[in-house]
Amino acid sequence: MELDKRDFLKAMGGIAALTTAGSAAARSDTQPGGEFELEEFARAYLENDDVLDNRELETLLYQLESEHPELVTVDQFGRSNQGRPLYAVHVGKKKQKNPGVMGIAQQHGDEYFMAEGLLAVAQFLTSGDPRAERILENRSVHLVPRANPDGFVVPHRYNVDPEAPEDDPESGIFQGGSGIFAASEPGVGWDVNRYNRHDWTQHELYQNFPDEYPENPVPEAVAVHELMADVDPEWVIDFHRMGSFMVDYESEWPGPEWARDDTDDDSADEPVGFVPPDPNDPGDGFIGTGAMLWPLHEDVDPEIRELSKQLVVTMRDELIDLDTELRRVEYARYPGGTYGGIARNGHALAGYGSVLVEVAGGTLGDRIFRARQPFDAMLAAAEASADGSLYTVDADRVDELPETGNSVGIEDD
Repeated sequence: MELDKRDFLKAMGGIAALTTAGSAAARSDTQPGGEFELEEFARAYLENDDVLDNRELETLLYQLESEHPELVTVDQFGRSNQGRPLYAVHVGKKKQKNPGVMGIAQQHGDEYFMAEGLLAVAQFLTSGDPRAERILENRSVHLVPRANPDGFVVPHRYNVDPEAPEDDPESGIFQGGSGIFAASEPGVGWDVNRYNRHDWTQHELYQNFPDEYPENPVPEAVAVHELMADVDPEWVIDFHRMGSFMVDYESEWPGPEWARDDTDDDSADEPVGFVPPDPNDPGDGFIGTGAMLWPLHEDVDPEIRELSKQLVVTMRDELIDLDTELRRVEYARYPGGTYGGIARNGHALAGYGSVLVEVAGGTLGDRIFRARQPFDAMLAAAEASADGSLYTVDADRVDELPETGNSVGIEDD
């Protein structure tokens, strides 16, 4: 799908117009030079110091529904641990009952700009653009722009729960340990993205502490699971932010441990010490834009894993073709694990295609560029599902993703 910066700016302009008092003129493409004005409005919105707070988010969603009742339904599908509403926006032709696809953002409260990107998706889908029409002719799109409103307010990674224990460092992304994934101090909160086992009896926290935790203690995760059961999406994409990293084009990933050939010589994977590079090698020098990963848990259905890989290839192909006047866009393989409570694995174990998309925190470029990443990724995946091209993608092309290299800091000017 050929989406350029103008498409994104128009969508963001619509969001800004909906959330700013007295902005009726900015919403109108009939104003003199209306399209340009709408784009400038979007730029002004994204270049200030604000992200959408919870009240603005609520106002925006219901305003979008009131302006497009034939396409948009806003659903308060649950409440956070502190009682804040959890919202989903459903965009689709209501009479057609098309299959659904889903995007979720901000499971971690301090990972910004992903919500704004998904809201731009909703705005674009109501625009009447031919590309939006092609998607909605065959698919409904379900979006959860902020899955952790409590963590957003703090702000921190976790939800807010005074009864949460302190983190168990023995629990990890490759092994569940005790099943306790929380802040380093007690009484702070749970890591929402470690409690995505739809069958709670399979979670390590239940298995280790069935009397203390007979039910999932993270209401934000439970509400998302119930929403998914209700709308039954074909796949879900989970959008996050990550630290900055250099792209490593030399390393090769051997795959998850359970999938490796036992006859492989693992000695080749061991570091061999410093090797001077070719004197003529300039080095790569590329800071990654983001990273993606498909489900790695051993028990995921192979067809679900293949669909998830097809989504990765589809989104990466779209994103690395973005206009790169001053930057190179590159998505690497996220160094994630096999733990079943992570959304990428948990949703896949429940029977949904499932992909993690992380946008690097220090991505070179402005806020428009960063918020645009989930916008382009979600629309590319949705259109490929709607026109059927997703299902012909070579899933083995995930091997083209380079590795994430060393972490880097982005110095201030």
